[in-house]
Amino acid sequence: MVRGLRPDPRIHASYLEMEPTFGATVDSRLRVQYNFNLIRPFQLYRNFNLDIKHKPTVIPFIWIEESYTVYGFFRFLLQFCSIFFVIISYFYAFVASFGICLIVIGVIRWLKKLIKNRMAVNNDDMMIGDDKEKF
Repeated sequence: MVRGLRPDPRIHASYLEMEPTFGATVDSRLRVQYNFNLIRPFQLYRNFNLDIKHKPTVIPFIWIEESYTVYGFFRFLLQFCSIFFVIISYFYAFVASFGICLIVIGVIRWLKKLIKNRMAVNNDDMMIGDDKEKF
């Protein structure tokens, strides 16, 4: 870095902002500055000597700034379509949790039926004599 130059990152930095769901570029800036470095006096010819005393200097030569920004309907479309991906991800979670609930309910009903059948078999074994013939 050159002594004396203090670029402001807000104004001089390049950046790229992307929409995370689709990966489309929403806003970008490319900023470049070319400079001349004057380090020592320049001699044009041997007989022609310029005795100019100067400090090493950086002279800005050209500043290039390219920008791309999405505005209006296309930006609205990107945001609107990204909402559907969020809704779909929640829909998959809802369907999965609903399926798990159905499986748990089915297992509980199966266990109740199994316990009821075992109790009925145990009650039949406990009946004696005439009581067994009535049922």
